Amino acid sequence: MNEHEAIQQRIWLLLRQGRIDRAEEELRLYLADHPESDFAHAQLALCLSHADRHQEAHDEARTAVGLAPDQPFSHYVLSVVLANANCLPEAEAEIREAIGLDQSSSMYFAQLARIHLQRQQWQQGLDSAELGLLVDPADDDCANLRSIALIRLGRRVEASDTLHGALQRDPDDAWTHANLGWSLIEQGRYNDAMVHFREALRLEPNLEHARLGIITALKAQHFLYRPILRYFLWAQKLNQKYAFALMIGAFLLFRMLSGVAQRQPQLAPFITPILIAYVIFAVSTWLGNPLFNLVLSTNRFGRLALSDDEKKTTLLVASSLSVALMFLITSIWIPMCLLPSLGMLLATLPLSMVYIAEPGNPRWMILGMGVAVSVMSIFPVGLVALATVLGDRFPSVLEIPCANFARFCLQNLGLAAIGSQILSQAIVVRRPRRISM
Repeated sequence: MNEHEAIQQRIWLLLRQGRIDRAEEELRLYLADHPESDFAHAQLALCLSHADRHQEAHDEARTAVGLAPDQPFSHYVLSVVLANANCLPEAEAEIREAIGLDQSSSMYFAQLARIHLQRQQWQQGLDSAELGLLVDPADDDCANLRSIALIRLGRRVEASDTLHGALQRDPDDAWTHANLGWSLIEQGRYNDAMVHFREALRLEPNLEHARLGIITALKAQHFLYRPILRYFLWAQKLNQKYAFALMIGAFLLFRMLSGVAQRQPQLAPFITPILIAYVIFAVSTWLGNPLFNLVLSTNRFGRLALSDDEKKTTLLVASSLSVALMFLITSIWIPMCLLPSLGMLLATLPLSMVYIAEPGNPRWMILGMGVAVSVMSIFPVGLVALATVLGDRFPSVLEIPCANFARFCLQNLGLAAIGSQILSQAIVVRRPRRISM
């Protein structure tokens, strides 16, 4: 084993153990003595990318490519760094450069397949993974990526066969167990899936893919969640643009049918059930995950499986629903409190998306929309209460603008709630670049 291979094995072992700081320390010590080592700069870039220090990782990967532009491994690492930073077109260009320099490494074809899958290009991802398997039929990364592409293409039996073959070669591969678990989820075999997710986490405790699988399998034990899960699994197979267009189209159809029902009352008995079904479907898919996470949070094992962001989302949703319930109970004695009860229920829609979005401005934008929906429902009631308490002392200069704003809130509350949810979905789907090129 040469020096490069020894360093590589040591660093990859540390990364797999989650000891990123230790890996970075060892590489910086090595670079102090070998500052021109393109290989060490590339390995350091991988460490920094694992730590979500994307700009530093990009700089180190660029240094590696600059030191050895004819080394395919440097281009491969730069591709990994760019992909982790949501720069997928550039990542694809770099891995194609690596493949152009060396077509004998299945690892490079696996990275190309991974990028295609990130871009939801299922067939291209399948083709790239199969090219990698032609180079090395025993490459488990390519086998796992092939299985993911097959699942997205609806070829579940082939995916399952691929994963079982990979497990026969390496029964201790955590990724294979996790992907087999997801394949079983697709088949509705939730208990069998749980076995493989547990095994994946035993082998690799920090594997997020398996943790999400555990949560999904737990929620699927509730029969009410299964139709929602089937919808999610179907929607995953769609390109994000098509999925978003479908959501917008369904909302516009809802608005059109609502207008028809108002203009032609004789059609209302036929249209109203469709509108009710749409609302139930939309709300259940938008709130399904946070509500069932709330159920899981009452279970000791479920609490351990939930991430910090999922727990925060659960708390936010539970708080919003609690306020809605408080207003609903109050409406027994003060009927006008029914409006803020409905408003807080609607505000739960965007609030449930806050911690799914990227940290920073995206989260603040979604939180702001949730607060806006809450204000639109509470303001008219608060205005009436304030005017009642102040009586003749209510400032006359505020009466007309406040009344107009209250009327605007009442008329547009539902539209604001649905619109904020659609905008929240758009913000979540959009993955901003994490580096400056």
